Amino acid sequence: MSDLFRPEVLNSAPRSYFGSARLGHQPLLSAITVAVALVGFLLLTFVCVGEIPRKVKVSGLIAPSLGNLPLVANATGVIREVRITEGEETRGGNILVVIATGRSTGHGPTGNLVAQGISARRKAVESESTTRDHQAAHKIEALSRRTKHLQREIRESDEESDLLTRRISLAKRTVDRYEALADEGFVSTLQVQRHHEDLMELQGRLHAARKSRSVLEREVLDMAAEIASTEAQRTAEAWQLRRQQAALQQESVENEERREIVIAAPGDATVTALTAKVGQVVQEGQPLMTLVPRDSRTAGRLEAELFAPSRAIGFVAPGQLVLLRLAAFPYQKFGLQRGRVTAISRTPLGAQELPSGQAASLLQAAQTSEPLYRIKVALDAESIRAYGRDVMLKPGMVLEADIHQERRTILEWLFEPLIAVGRRI
Repeated sequence: MSDLFRPEVLNSAPRSYFGSARLGHQPLLSAITVAVALVGFLLLTFVCVGEIPRKVKVSGLIAPSLGNLPLVANATGVIREVRITEGEETRGGNILVVIATGRSTGHGPTGNLVAQGISARRKAVESESTTRDHQAAHKIEALSRRTKHLQREIRESDEESDLLTRRISLAKRTVDRYEALADEGFVSTLQVQRHHEDLMELQGRLHAARKSRSVLEREVLDMAAEIASTEAQRTAEAWQLRRQQAALQQESVENEERREIVIAAPGDATVTALTAKVGQVVQEGQPLMTLVPRDSRTAGRLEAELFAPSRAIGFVAPGQLVLLRLAAFPYQKFGLQRGRVTAISRTPLGAQELPSGQAASLLQAAQTSEPLYRIKVALDAESIRAYGRDVMLKPGMVLEADIHQERRTILEWLFEPLIAVGRRI
């Protein structure tokens, strides 16, 4: 066929009557394509590399690190005295509130009448004790004087016996001489007999003196026994009267307890949430105030107490980061507070063990009625920056918190269901 046509014909055949087709170049489309590709690459990189922490949302409040100690009325009555004010510091043992619990009759308050009777009986016992003690003292003094007198008589009797003994010795020698003279005929027998009678008289007087001494000694022993008996009786009566006084004291204390009770501070603390007022009628168990314990090492320290249901407590561990949102300071304006988990309760707390007045709100925030676990969080700062100044946090401020737990890549979160299925298989 190439031989039939000339080369010029063959070269001109493919040509179009409308000219050659050309594609126009659009720079915007290229830029969009590159941008989409770059965004896709960045998204893929973020999904593969980017990490998102697992967070647990719980609620709680700001509390002192040593905890709060609510004081309640331990009896029904009328508040008679309030010896403390809001925010005042008190020492352990100081009386804070006095509650009158006694009843009244037509003759006046029953407690006052009973107290007057006890006071009269106490005075009578004290008077009786004084009287008996004086009587015993006088008796012992009289017996002691009698004993001294008897001892003096014994000494005189001894002196008389010594004198009679010497006279008897002389009389015996005189009788011996007269008997010798009578044998020689120088004196009569009557004279010898008279000297014998004198000797016998002296011997009789000596015997009487010794007998008198024995009687005096028995009397001294009797006096000593009576003194000892009086002392013993005096001691026994004193103990008996002391027992009566102790019984009256106990009765007085019990009457005072029935008439009024006092509520004292168990330790050094600061008074907060004071609701007690003079003249107020209170029921047993009604809150009167809250004490914030003070300690020289942790005075003024605050922490966050979070309360988590069992479904949120599984992976909470000490050291985890916590971001706090205080209701009093909107986080959109004032930011978040940071802290770290320091302790987790091993057992859950029932509604009655939750902070006073906060149980309902905490259970509602947790969306459960089951017991809650307490989580303690150490705050990085106990103040928040607001309007150019540091505002101190206060116990009782409610908050919400996010506890940051494990961190995973987005890819791991996306494929977690498949990974879980694979583990089950």
